[in-house]
Amino acid sequence: MWQHSNASSPVRKGTSDPTPQPSGETDSDSASKRRARESTTPPNVPLKKQRSASPPISGSAVYDARHPSAMTTDPSRTVVATPHSPGSNRRPVTLDDDPYTADPELTIQLLDFYFTHINEATYSLFPRNHFLYWAKSRPKASRQERLVLYAILAVGAIFADDHGSEMGKQYVQIATNAVDHGVGKPNMCTVQARFLLALYHLAIGDDDAAWDFVGRAVRESTSAQLRLNTEGDYEDDAESDDHHALDFGFTRRQQAECRRRTFWSIFMLDRFQDGLLCAIDPRDVFLRLPCSSEAYEHGLPSDTPFYNNGVVESAKTAPSLTLGTRGCPLAWLVLTAAIWGDVLVATNRTVYRGESDYRAAYEKVYSDTHAALQDWLSKLPDHLQYSEANVDRSIQGGYAGVFISMHAAYHFILIRLNRYVRHAVMPDIIARNIRAAHIHANSLLAMTSTLQAPRRDSASHTAVTPRPDLVLTTPFLGQAIVSAIDVVGAGGLDAALGSTVDAIDGGIGCLRELACFWTGARRQLKASEIRYYQIKNILARPYKARSGAWLGREWGVKDRMEQKFRLDHDCIYADDGRGDGYTRIYFDALQENGA
Repeated sequence: MWQHSNASSPVRKGTSDPTPQPSGETDSDSASKRRARESTTPPNVPLKKQRSASPPISGSAVYDARHPSAMTTDPSRTVVATPHSPGSNRRPVTLDDDPYTADPELTIQLLDFYFTHINEATYSLFPRNHFLYWAKSRPKASRQERLVLYAILAVGAIFADDHGSEMGKQYVQIATNAVDHGVGKPNMCTVQARFLLALYHLAIGDDDAAWDFVGRAVRESTSAQLRLNTEGDYEDDAESDDHHALDFGFTRRQQAECRRRTFWSIFMLDRFQDGLLCAIDPRDVFLRLPCSSEAYEHGLPSDTPFYNNGVVESAKTAPSLTLGTRGCPLAWLVLTAAIWGDVLVATNRTVYRGESDYRAAYEKVYSDTHAALQDWLSKLPDHLQYSEANVDRSIQGGYAGVFISMHAAYHFILIRLNRYVRHAVMPDIIARNIRAAHIHANSLLAMTSTLQAPRRDSASHTAVTPRPDLVLTTPFLGQAIVSAIDVVGAGGLDAALGSTVDAIDGGIGCLRELACFWTGARRQLKASEIRYYQIKNILARPYKARSGAWLGREWGVKDRMEQKFRLDHDCIYADDGRGDGYTRIYFDALQENGA
């Protein structure tokens, strides 16, 4: 923490952290099936998985890309997600068993969970309406198709009740046995199954298994047989009626888009999981960005540009000129994932640079990143620019998960870029970096506070005009929130102490939702709650707090939540060894921010 040694010279002094004290909880929100808690202070109680708020498929639209007029709201296809009685049907035990035949209600329920929480939140592999239509009305599926279906059901079970979770373990075992023992040569279905199994293991906290699946998915997707990182020839002769030979009843154009989205999903997962090297070099990606969901559903030709890897001619990489990209939030998320990966790699590498060339290397990364982000931001269409109105619009439009992820990534990139710098080598830019890190951390947490409003408002809407709820299930968001809390919770001015507490509270509200499903988010939630109560102690007992000290107009906490690099590479928690000199730089920088 920051200990007051005299009136003008605060210095750091280590103390033990307090034991967080539980606070009151409000009643469960009856409008949410996940019973998301709405208290303004985070409860220090054990978490348990809640039933998902995802609605059952009732009167769902069904769609056949070959017959656009077939997209209808058909009551005969209504499936209500009612509690299922274990053992009422024979449980699937091998890949030869069809899950829909064995239990159609549970199958459709888990598919709905998967599409709501994963496919429409970040990793958009499949066109929802087409896939659900295929799942319910298809002819006998191939073994490869069933492999993907079982992997999807396993991921969907992450968000289900106890019976669904138990069945998920069965499904994941069937899919794992299939990919381990081989289902033919490497193909798009095996890559998709490995990717989905990686998500499942990340959710349950088995990181080693998850990254084994990710690594194998990366290798297979870029192998000589598949080359998913390049445009294939699936759109050649696109009008031929050979969809029966393609996976999931796709047309050739849908198959081409599915190839792209399979690779881009692996690309994003490879980059969004912090702490590991990025295995895919973006300079080796010769692929179009994802097209709009509508074009995917209807099997329309892709009009999106190629990803700008610095090699493809510039005429093919102009997203601002292409309606397809402007209508596809996923394409803009892919671009932020690429920038995030570049910053992740660069900050990991600069730790090992010598002092003689450190400044030049860091400043190049800094300027290149700002240029890339400014280009990205300037080309975003109006409906994808961040604002509270556009948050509501994204919720209504069903792309809120992608919308929130892209803007969280934008701020997270700038938090990491500014925070992790060797301050002794570049003392002249440290105040700039401290200010920028705080600005973007506060902006990200302000966004999380905004996200809580739909939950509070949803209860006031009648059944006649329901407001769709925003389902937060993107684990990358948890990483960004923790990093932001670590920055704003490091220390500041007394005038901003109340707003800092409120900002952290908003972030904790989002982490609490993520912790219902992702094991990693539970650890993030616990660390964030500890920081929350440390700062609350400063407010309650400014002269007696054990984990923070009131220093006139300045306060601070010693221990950092993230310890990715040594303190000499962390300008937020730095100690330059010269007494109170660095803390003065820190507080003066925040004074210029007015925060």
